[in-house]
Amino acid sequence: MISVILPVYNSESTIEKSVDSVLNQSYKNLEVIVVMNGCTDKTEEIMKGFLKKDKRVKLFYSEKGLVVALNTGLRHATGDIIARQDSDDEWYEFKLEKQLEQFTDCDILGTQIDIVTSDKINQSNYPLSHENCVNWLMQSQNPIAHPSVIFKKNVIDKVGGYWDLFPLAEDMDLWMRCVPFFKIKNSDFVGMKYNHKHNPNYDCRVPRALSSHYRNLYGIK
Repeated sequence: MISVILPVYNSESTIEKSVDSVLNQSYKNLEVIVVMNGCTDKTEEIMKGFLKKDKRVKLFYSEKGLVVALNTGLRHATGDIIARQDSDDEWYEFKLEKQLEQFTDCDILGTQIDIVTSDKINQSNYPLSHENCVNWLMQSQNPIAHPSVIFKKNVIDKVGGYWDLFPLAEDMDLWMRCVPFFKIKNSDFVGMKYNHKHNPNYDCRVPRALSSHYRNLYGIK
């Protein structure tokens, strides 16, 4: 089974489409772990409506903060594969099914994404091979779109959950910690629509500091 971790903060205008896109997947053996992260709008009311419609939806609560919400979701996940979704993104119907078909020689697998802006859609060009994904990481670039990823539960068992050492780069930090132990890849198909407004306060200095830290740790120049 796949456990889909979906942290939510004030997403009343987008959460319904996001959750529907997970529940309507062609692959059905999943649970949706929705973590309420201090919502003050009507998101909770909308989610309680989902609880009545589909038993695969499960609702939990956490203190404010993305990392604590993600780790809350991981603690409640019962699947042997973890997936991530965000409350303002949408998966295409075949996303998980096609991803699982290619989930044979790696431990962490993302997809290409359609990046949606107000007036157009651009397709990503994420690296496919493990070697190129690692190269991206070491050059301060995140090779995996977080809400596209699936990874084996034993990844978390080995390296631990999400850390908050590098704010707004918790996913890239996780991939960095996985480099010595696990294979990281991307599929070549587009699996989702990605809202370009993620992390409006993102600071490019954070991934540079993160890469520098792990290059030093791994002895890479």
